[in-house]
Amino acid sequence: MKKGRIVLVFWLLAMLAVVTSMASYAWVAMNTTALMRGFEVELESDSLYLEISADRYEDYSGEVAFNRTVFYSVPDDTHAVDLITYGQVSLSGAIIVYPAKVTMENAYNYGTSYGTYNGGARRFYVRSESIIGGGDENLTDITDTLEIGDSILGYYIVNEGGEAYPTARIEDKNYHAKVVREDGGIDYVCIGKFAKDERIAGRKYWGYARSTIEEDSQRANIINVVSMDYPTDDYALKKTVFLRGARGSGDLQDLSVSSVEVKGRADYLTNSIRVMFVATSGDGKVVTRVYSNREPASFNGKLFEEVLGNEQEIITVDIYIYFDGKDDDAHSTVGILNSHTVNVEFSIEDHVYN
Repeated sequence: MKKGRIVLVFWLLAMLAVVTSMASYAWVAMNTTALMRGFEVELESDSLYLEISADRYEDYSGEVAFNRTVFYSVPDDTHAVDLITYGQVSLSGAIIVYPAKVTMENAYNYGTSYGTYNGGARRFYVRSESIIGGGDENLTDITDTLEIGDSILGYYIVNEGGEAYPTARIEDKNYHAKVVREDGGIDYVCIGKFAKDERIAGRKYWGYARSTIEEDSQRANIINVVSMDYPTDDYALKKTVFLRGARGSGDLQDLSVSSVEVKGRADYLTNSIRVMFVATSGDGKVVTRVYSNREPASFNGKLFEEVLGNEQEIITVDIYIYFDGKDDDAHSTVGILNSHTVNVEFSIEDHVYN
């Protein structure tokens, strides 16, 4: 890999900057030689009765602005473009796997006494690094790359440890998400350890993957998970705003993100921009919505049907901006990253004061 270039990713994420009030794999080959990039994000309310602030306790009004943040993507900069994606654990839960290395001594157990592939139903794996698992805990299915007579020595077979676990049963074991690829291969993505009885099923896992060939983004490569639920600051720009009903207002109906607009000179990654909204109500209910700049018309911005008015309830909205490595445009190494402005508007149904 050439210095100063990142050739990789699954769902791709970069650190951006924001100003205002207001979720299968894919790999990325990306040029990081641009000197700077930045995002300006503006958020606003479309109603006098819906207020917004960057501070939970004060300064509520009709809009919020965050100062532009500029990131330098020179090779030695710690804020160079980082790419990321997310997958989701099955609703039935994650599994514990028990890999076994194939040797000449045990090869007969796997369909051959000569340590060669015989075309049977058994699947074979290679192990690779897992940041969250703390070792070579990822297991990638390479069966379809084998031909009859190829050596299988040094590869692994995988035994699943019984049923899937919607909650953790064992604290000192790594759990894996079982991922069936489009080509029929079955990968085991390590998602780390969990506290006993901690929920696992249905949760998102975020990470990246590396290509071994600079000219090939290798979309089927396995993800290296770095965090659960949400991307970390190294992979996304995060801003938080707070919404509430104005003093004297009645309860608010149908709180939504009614508009997301990405402005600025389009570049080769503009269509891959994604904006994820994670809204938490006063009683702890969480709603997640993801805006795709490639398919803006498909965005569903509905958050909560009802919000208590008259300053009685505060809605917290965490906003993550990132590049989606699944997007076709994210698989290019040609181009320059430009600055963009992200405008977000929140809305409620027509409303009158009490």
